[in-house]
Parts: sequence; structure tokens; C-alpha cells
Amino acid sequence: MRKFLTAALAALTLIVAPLATADNAFAGRKAKNTAYILGGVLGGLILADALNKPAAARPAPPVYYAPQPVYYGPQPWTGEWYEYCRARYRSFDANTGYFVGYDGRYRFCQ
Repeated sequence: MRKFLTAALAALTLIVAPLATADNAFAGRKAKNTAYILGGVLGGLILADALNKPAAARPAPPVYYAPQPVYYGPQPWTGEWYEYCRARYRSFDANTGYFVGYDGRYRFCQ
């Protein structure tokens, strides 16, 4: 930051010094316009320096793993599974493997 401010002060001195020696009436407006331009340039440099700083490092979010499905009955599509589902659910469809729950939704027999 110190190098930046030193360079900005040197640039300001080099630009404004010739304007201070002008004698005519036009020099006042020229100095005023130059001051506005110089202010915009310096403001832009200061803003660019402020935006160029790295952001604070944050730790990575923790990784959550979804639980694996748990099968309480026999493995699907086996003979034991067909018997288990037929005995447990009256609405079991052996062609699709689904039954109708109390809420009216189709669920796969597990």
C-alpha cells in the first residue's frame, strides 16, 4: 500500500506542477479539469487496489452422506419376496412390485 501511495503522490505532483506555473485565464479552467480527471484516476486506482485484495479464506462445508436404504424383508424379485409381500399387503401387484399404501400412494414392497 505504501508503494501505491508514493506512486500516486508522484503522479499528482507531476501533473499539477506545470499547471501552477500557467499565467493566463485559461489555466484556471485547465487546472480544474485536470484536477477532476486526476481525482477520478486516483479514485479508480484506490478502488481497484481495495477490490484486488484476496477474500478471507473459509473452510470447506462438511460433506454429508445420504443414508443407504435398509431392506427389512427378503431381496426383491425372489420367491421369498413375492410370498412376503403377498402376505403383508392385500393390494400388492406381483407384476410391478408395488402396493397401495394407506395414503393412496403406490410404494415399492421392501
